[in-house]
Amino acid sequence: IASTLPYALNAPQTNSVISIGAPAGPNGKLSIAGKVLADKAINLYSGEEADGVSLDLTVTGLLETLHGSINLHPGATSVMVGDVIAGGTGSDITVTASKALEIRGNLWADNNITVNAGTTPQAGTDSLRTYGTSSIKTLSGGTITLTSVNNLSVDSQIGPGSTGLTSIL
Repeated sequence: IASTLPYALNAPQTNSVISIGAPAGPNGKLSIAGKVLADKAINLYSGEEADGVSLDLTVTGLLETLHGSINLHPGATSVMVGDVIAGGTGSDITVTASKALEIRGNLWADNNITVNAGTTPQAGTDSLRTYGTSSIKTLSGGTITLTSVNNLSVDSQIGPGSTGLTSIL
């Protein structure tokens, strides 16, 4: 028996881009539980909600490009349980959260993966936390860079399974 989950947003045509939210806002919380596919790029822009979470990429959520980069600007606090896959030569993943980010799913890119979390120092808090259910790897080279203004807690695989990875910062 095989089970498949169809794409909720499916734009595989050459140079297609999916953008959810407005770059300048205002935006609300994004909850993504389905699969999203674009050829060239996926851009997400969210705003903070009453529960404090800006982006909720659930376990069934997938953000995938065929030939391009994925840039996520999930607002203040985000939980990424689903997967993010940037396919195609030279594709990157960039995630920037202004307060805190939890990564529980996979981040896989052909080239570079850059994750930035936090803008305001706050003693005793995590800005970036990865969990044992996640892996972060490059598929054809590049670097993995994790930047956290406050504590950085890593409990996942970062780098194993990568091909041509040049550095982890």
